[in-house]
This record gives sequence, structure tokens and C-alpha cells, in this order.
Amino acid sequence: MQIFFSTVIRAAPVEKGGELIQLDWDSKTVLSRIPIAPKNPKIIDPNPRGNARGGRGIVVLNDEIFVASYHTLEGYNSRLEPTRNITNGLLVGLHEVCKDERGNFWVASTAIDAAIKIDSKTGEVLDTKWPREDPVFSKVFSLTPLHIDKRADNRTRFLERSHLENPSHLHLNAVVCWKGDVYTLFNRFGAVVNLSESKVILRDDSIQGCHNLVITKDGIVIINSTRGRKIVFYNLRNGKKIREITLLNYK
Repeated sequence: MQIFFSTVIRAAPVEKGGELIQLDWDSKTVLSRIPIAPKNPKIIDPNPRGNARGGRGIVVLNDEIFVASYHTLEGYNSRLEPTRNITNGLLVGLHEVCKDERGNFWVASTAIDAAIKIDSKTGEVLDTKWPREDPVFSKVFSLTPLHIDKRADNRTRFLERSHLENPSHLHLNAVVCWKGDVYTLFNRFGAVVNLSESKVILRDDSIQGCHNLVITKDGIVIINSTRGRKIVFYNLRNGKKIREITLLNYK
């Protein structure tokens, strides 16, 4: 079995801030690796944390592997040779990526708290979700809309930390398609929401700062509780916690 994963090196120079790595799991052998950095446009990053560095979400489409850099979905073949890039002015601070039932991409544009649907063939924006403008989420989480020109090229406009310190910043950092609906993770609030139905699925203060979102076929929600060093499982239907795996229990 082959595993593809990305890395981020905080405080490193942007051009050396992380990689996409291909690993043979059985032999634990690195088969290939390639640096991931925003190239067009290049970025001078004033934020010493992850920010513009390294790779984030990965999605496989047919014979291509796409990995998210700060503002681009970079395409590679199975030997990690470049194929094509997908980018536009609303891809800002990308985190996780998923495929929908038609093979198009939903991406978490984390810096601007948006989920963006992209045509995987043309790169055209097909749909957008702006939860800070949704009246349901605005009421539940006391949110105000982000001031942004959605027609502009925003790819280098949110590098400073000021937008992260706004009380309404969600840090929307994961997106999942499940049974025709789009779900996302509000990292700052430890919440999973259904963007398609404007519905809060679960909220747990203990997982604030969480990453990654998986929903299994039988409706089990799996989240990386980053600060707690745990993998946490919830029931999608009622939002109840089912179990957790404490990672520090393993050597």
C-alpha cells in the first residue's frame, strides 16, 4: 500500500516549508518526495507559523494526486511529476480538500472562512459557501461577515494575523461531502456544521483547535482533536461522542 502525506515546517523559509511525500507503507520506504510552496504568485510570509508553508489537504482524482499549497491545488502523477495547477482569487490559506459525487473539488479556504467548489477539469468556481454570512450560524456563533471583495485576487491579502484575531473568524479548515451535502469544521468553536442545510451537527468545546474531518458511510464523524492529542468519534445523527483514541498511549 502506498501512502501520500504532506508536511508543514513552521518558521522555515516558505520555499522550504514542507513537502508532499510518497511512502510505501509495508516497507516504510520513502518512494519520492517533492517540496510544496506557493509559486504563482510567490509569497513573502510575515506569519512565522504554518500559514503559507508546506502542503495541506490531498485528494486523488483518477491518475492525479492534488495537494493544497497556500493558494493552489498542485497536481502530480503517481511518480510525483507535475501535471497541472488549479488556483483562483478565492483560494486563500487552503487546508482540506474533498471530491463530490461528480468528481469536482470542495476546498476549505481557511483564511477567508469559505468553502469553494471548483470544477476539477477547468478550475472554474462552481459554488461558494460563506457561513459567516449565514443567518443561522451568525446567530448561534455571534458572527459578523468578513470584509472581502469576492471578485478580487485575494491570494496575498490575508497573510497578516489580524483576520485570525477577529472574534468571528471560524478557521474553517476541513470540508467533506456526504450524501449530497457539504459539511465543514469550525476549528475555533469545535463544531461540525452542515453548510447545505445551515445546521449545527455538533459542538464540543473540548476539541476547539481541531483539524481533519471524516464521515464514514454509516454516519460516524471522526475528528483530530489536535490539542488533546486524540482522535474523537461522534454520531452524526445526534452529535453524541462515541469514543476517543488517546494518541499519547502509543509508543
